[in-house]
Amino acid sequence: MYINATEFRNDFSRYLELAQSEDIIIVKHGEFIARVSGSGREKRRILDEISGSVKFEGDTEDIFKKRLDEL
Repeated sequence: MYINATEFRNDFSRYLELAQSEDIIIVKHGEFIARVSGSGREKRRILDEISGSVKFEGDTEDIFKKRLDEL
């Protein structure tokens, strides 16, 4: 969801709640300022970005869940 900085400031608590289920992109004068994400979504995004960059042996699902818990 894209919103302008004024709208974010005026309804801050609402957008914090929404950030738990979707990314909130804040723009000012049409330019990207920030992204607000729920903590679980951010962990998943980071893991998705680095997946495949490390080679390992074993059950990938167990390793993935353990790593997610560590974050």
